[in-house]
Amino acid sequence: RGRPRRRPAGRRPGARARALARGALAAAAQARAAGV
Repeated sequence: RGRPRRRPAGRRPGARARALARGALAAAAQARAAGV
């Protein structure tokens, strides 16, 4: 019981940024597909 918990279990700080990046990537891919 002596080990420190640095980050809260489950959610990590980079998750939102990664999700946002993936969303932007998906949007770009869709736009390209629609444009062609």
